[in-house]
Amino acid sequence: WSLWLPSNHIFLLLSVLVSAVYCIFARRRVTKGIKHLQKIISEIPAMQLWVMVVFFLLIMSSGLWVEGAWDSIFYHYQNIRWIEEYSVVPGLGNLDDRYGFNSNYMLLSAVFSFRYFFGEGLYTLHILFILILGLWVIRRLFSTGDKWQSLVLLAAFALFFFFSLRSLFDTSTDLLPNMIIFYLVAKFAVYPPVAKQNVLLYTLPLVLLVTCKLSLFFVCFFGIYILISLMKGKNYKAISFILVAAVLILVPWMIRNVILSGYLVYHVYQVDLFAFDWKIPREVAILQNTYIYDIGQHFLKAVFAPDDSHFSYPLWQRMLIMAIYILAALSLLLSIFYIIRTKVKDKA
Repeated sequence: WSLWLPSNHIFLLLSVLVSAVYCIFARRRVTKGIKHLQKIISEIPAMQLWVMVVFFLLIMSSGLWVEGAWDSIFYHYQNIRWIEEYSVVPGLGNLDDRYGFNSNYMLLSAVFSFRYFFGEGLYTLHILFILILGLWVIRRLFSTGDKWQSLVLLAAFALFFFFSLRSLFDTSTDLLPNMIIFYLVAKFAVYPPVAKQNVLLYTLPLVLLVTCKLSLFFVCFFGIYILISLMKGKNYKAISFILVAAVLILVPWMIRNVILSGYLVYHVYQVDLFAFDWKIPREVAILQNTYIYDIGQHFLKAVFAPDDSHFSYPLWQRMLIMAIYILAALSLLLSIFYIIRTKVKDKA
């Protein structure tokens, strides 16, 4: 759609119309789903319901004092407005090379900005996802028998929420992918067999994450593991569906990359396949690549090796960030351990 037309309220309304037509033709399935949802809500204990209401009010009131993020003001708002007003513009990255960062998060934000209805952009995706994630954590806390596991999950979510607060009511190409990763890792941690029982959940969202934030390409290795498992089980139907769906996600994204910047994936200047006249100069791509590397080193040093030459977080904040890095590393090691142990059991 965005290759030919702007992505804004028109696309949103057409999507709603298509969904309404589907609901009419599949009304039995829709009615069954609504009744199932009503049953779940009616069975929620009063105490749990009150906790959910308090969490909702906490999220809504957080927007009263949260400041804006630097990247949002610097180029996110402008990029999203370009997407709302125009189809993909050849060489847009030459105005500012950050416009060459083709994040699908920007596309989603443009569609759901509601600018036409309210006169200014509202960036609501983070709120929606953090509410869903938080309600899932609260549900786990009250419904599972393993309270220690649930408390650890709640503590991890509280940390995640605290460090996400600044971008929660603003734009961020990091926060939405991070929320999805948090959910996938948490769900795998509380119930490891879910990765094999719901292969779509642990494959296609990983591909979508890469189109939102290129630096998350490493998460696709877990999806490759799932595909190898499916191949060993000779489940070629599922493999074919996943691969075709992944291609349908990646190919339009790469086409937008080429149109915006002249590169298959900007800022990866090493993959230089095209010679369009709107192409961002190679020197600019090299500088951007160097900046991204340096800024990552800058924030790592601010946590692990602070000194007078680097921005430094307060001690308590550095300790929390270190805890997050350690927990992330432990979760990766535990996942690898579980995979190896499962293989050993299967052979036995």
